[in-house]
Amino acid sequence: MFITNSRFTNAAREAAREGTPITLIDGNNLVRLVIKYEFYITPVTTYVLDDFYDEE
Repeated sequence: MFITNSRFTNAAREAAREGTPITLIDGNNLVRLVIKYEFYITPVTTYVLDDFYDEE
């Protein structure tokens, strides 16, 4: 199993399909798994302050 927070190249995906099966988990899949299993996450509420502090 290989895990990255980025993406795998086409050559890496092809190599994983050949011979011994290798599981590739890229950044998008990693995020989905973390959300699905709520692994070390705590939901938070975020507020955006628009232009309130943008004084020039």
